Amino acid sequence: MKNFEQMASDVLQRRDEALAVKAKQQRSWRRIGTIAAVCIITVGTTAGIWGATVMNRRQDTPGLSSDQVSAQKPPRPTETREDGVFWEDTRIRKGLHISKVESGILWPWEELTDAERYTQMSYDGKTYSIRGTVQSYLGEKLTDGEAYGFEEDWSTGKRTQHTIFCEIYALTFSPDHSVVAVCFEGQNEFYRFECERDYDPPKTLGEFMETRKLSEVLPLTTLYYNSGKSETKQSLSYEDSDAVWRILAKYGDAPFVEKYTYYHNKEDVGFSATSEVLGIRNLSFTINEDGYIVTNIERYGYHYNIGTEAAREVIDYVKAHMADPLPDAQTYTYTVVGTVTEIGDGYIKVDDSIMMKDPKDGLEFTVITERKELSRVVTHLLRVGSRVMVTYDGFVSKEDPLRIDYASAIDEVYITEDGDVLIPE
Repeated sequence: MKNFEQMASDVLQRRDEALAVKAKQQRSWRRIGTIAAVCIITVGTTAGIWGATVMNRRQDTPGLSSDQVSAQKPPRPTETREDGVFWEDTRIRKGLHISKVESGILWPWEELTDAERYTQMSYDGKTYSIRGTVQSYLGEKLTDGEAYGFEEDWSTGKRTQHTIFCEIYALTFSPDHSVVAVCFEGQNEFYRFECERDYDPPKTLGEFMETRKLSEVLPLTTLYYNSGKSETKQSLSYEDSDAVWRILAKYGDAPFVEKYTYYHNKEDVGFSATSEVLGIRNLSFTINEDGYIVTNIERYGYHYNIGTEAAREVIDYVKAHMADPLPDAQTYTYTVVGTVTEIGDGYIKVDDSIMMKDPKDGLEFTVITERKELSRVVTHLLRVGSRVMVTYDGFVSKEDPLRIDYASAIDEVYITEDGDVLIPE
């Protein structure tokens, strides 16, 4: 990974290169050395948002034409919230592809957010690491503390520790406090901090389910049904997921067992265990016909003996209610792509005329850049004339439909004459 100075220098150098040469080089996305890291996004010819481009991420079918994707885009959003609204946009844009190479900048300490700076914390003799944010299941306040992080001086190799005061709260699904919520001084956002969980499995299935609130935080909606001879991916509705948890709750006395031998030619249903609350993705929660629940949702192998009759009740219910797998979630991103026309105190202005079929249809947007994740990009990487892509949530200001108050990212880009966009390394 490049450090900040190298990245800034590279970006500025690339920006000054001849666009025609870059366009010819970069239109072939599948060149050796980048194909594994590139995500191609196909975009429709019209957008449903005032000044925004609806990007339909279809990594499985990157060859769709603009017309095909346009026909598949979601209905025009009509949602209004206190601080913003969606607007309809009927302007005609160029058909475009966006190619982004995954990379990152090692920003200097003063340009980092608090969540990027203070990534560790000690509590009750254990070290915790930050793992995103958390918004629900907050419990009682446990104590005050300090989170810490390290500033790296790449020129000297010196490493300096910094701390910040914080409040530490329990999370109701983690009674052993292996996961806690942390609020930094002067903020109102809660961050999820986790420590390595000790191997201490609950003694019964009921204890496991209740203390972790599994029926609330772990939906059993994606599964693999194994007949003993073959396996197929299937799905359950959320209502049927709740029904499976209710069946399992009847067998709360099922004991934990230390060892279990698995036989591959047995019938079972294996749920793909993914939960934002628990901070897990694609782990396993399996019920097999031998009468065992086998799971690694706490990153250890836990086994509960519910008995063959209970297992049969669950398996038969799942077989009777499972359906074809749910389609992979589609993520719709709202963007403005264009040229920076002004850089001011806490904002930039972006003209998107270059992306219009008719440049006269272009509009100039004001993008608020007060958040550090945005201001550091503006300060160090952009100038008037830079081509950028602004990513946001689709909402614009109620007072000004051309003002974006809550952008999530600003990227320097290359734009070809055909409207193709490359976000460089």
